[in-house]
Amino acid sequence: MSSTHILSAFDEDLKYLNRRISEMGGLAEEMCGAAVRALVNSDAALAQKIISDDVILDNAEREIQEKAIVTIARRQPMAGDLREIIGVLRIAADLERVGDLGK
Repeated sequence: MSSTHILSAFDEDLKYLNRRISEMGGLAEEMCGAAVRALVNSDAALAQKIISDDVILDNAEREIQEKAIVTIARRQPMAGDLREIIGVLRIAADLERVGDLGK
């Protein structure tokens, strides 16, 4: 985020979305690595944990979608900021799919 906004609340919304995407990415990465270990080691308990973590990833995607939609509606962002929010939505959907594949 290169531009400074008059509304600090809008900046906080963008920071929140970016932080949640980072968290989702970390969880998706952990899930994929754990899925490989569970498969190689025939670890049913680890596989079950991955299945449980997928619910967390699904909920994070929904939370990001809701926050992004509310941010767009309230703040009516212009070009660059709108592209950033749309990018967050796309990345969240992709990370959720990565989690599904790990599961």
